[in-house]
Amino acid sequence: MKIVAPIAFGLFSLSAAIADECDLRVADLVRQSDATIVRRSDNKVFLKLRDFSELNVICKPPGIDIGIDLGAPPDVFFEFVGRAAGIASGLAAQTAKSGAIKCHREALRKRPNETTIFDYHGAHFECRVSIMPAPGRTSIIILRPKRR
Repeated sequence: MKIVAPIAFGLFSLSAAIADECDLRVADLVRQSDATIVRRSDNKVFLKLRDFSELNVICKPPGIDIGIDLGAPPDVFFEFVGRAAGIASGLAAQTAKSGAIKCHREALRKRPNETTIFDYHGAHFECRVSIMPAPGRTSIIILRPKRR
């Protein structure tokens, strides 16, 4: 029993460290975007921000889940995706923006709501786009995979 207690304490400490890191990233995003925290699950923090249908920070692996009710969002959306993914995952903002645009374009070539999945410059992207009914909807998930 003396061995189990230190191991259990170590696991709880590790969980707290992961949560703290995620909380710090969420706090940075809230501070820089005026988003508000809605709730938290074990691995995701749900936020609310003006025109976005989804804005969630994924804790592990670090990432972001962003949606907007537009099938063809303006460039400012992709600028925000880049900045938010940079804060949430540590990716370079330009890499996240470029990957999100590429993912969106590929998703537009598929059937509505079919998911596009690919890796780009150290990040994993998943996109889904529908343009009907107008104005459509765009969802983008960007994750920074674990380093090997």
